[in-house]
Amino acid sequence: MGVTAVRNYEVPMWALERERGVVGPYTLRLGRRRVYLDEVAGFQAATHIDRDRHGRFLAFMVFALLAGIYVIGVVEFGWRTRFLLAAVVLFALSAISFGEVWFQTAKRYTVFNVHLRSGETIVFTTADANDAAALNAVLSRHA
Repeated sequence: MGVTAVRNYEVPMWALERERGVVGPYTLRLGRRRVYLDEVAGFQAATHIDRDRHGRFLAFMVFALLAGIYVIGVVEFGWRTRFLLAAVVLFALSAISFGEVWFQTAKRYTVFNVHLRSGETIVFTTADANDAAALNAVLSRHA
């Protein structure tokens, strides 16, 4: 019985290819799409910066609110003092959530709109800055 092996090849998301033994035009592969490089009429590249802080800020607010409720319950309503331990844990979680909101790094990605001579537009997105610079150089040289 044969053993099946799964290989994790790191396939580049875009490539400039030419068929073996053929002296024809280059083929540009963007994801699953393949077009001849001569068909590219132009392109636009835009870098986007995304910071998704809403969920972490909501966690910060919920933990702080619950900790405040426990502190008020112990101080004003005479709850047992052991509930202060829950308030300390909730304040610690609140501080950790605030730290995640404050120190979160931005996610940067580049979106390419490649316009073909047929009028079709291919949208390609990459998060790798080196990959984006190389594709920008290839498309700038050709278009």
